[in-house]
Amino acid sequence: MPLSGGPLHVTIPLVFGALIIALFVRAILSFFPISPGNPFVRFFNGITAPFYDPLLKRLPRIVLGMFDVSGTIVLLTLWWAFGVASFLLVSSLPAGW
Repeated sequence: MPLSGGPLHVTIPLVFGALIIALFVRAILSFFPISPGNPFVRFFNGITAPFYDPLLKRLPRIVLGMFDVSGTIVLLTLWWAFGVASFLLVSSLPAGW
């Protein structure tokens, strides 16, 4: 979707894009042995926790070898949901907004 139109037509995809990037960073950080008390980890956990944690609690733990796949499933689900929400919000706005 091109970034043209009013300020909300630009802001909404940027906000949802930043949330998707934060989800990817959280997923990548989960593979490293970094303390949850690390300020960098706490920052990304704080941004993504309202979306990520409720889904993760409802999903049964799926482990393949040494990898926990349930976090990846939540990441892909939220990526899809944020993309759809962004598209629907921008599509519903009038042209000058």
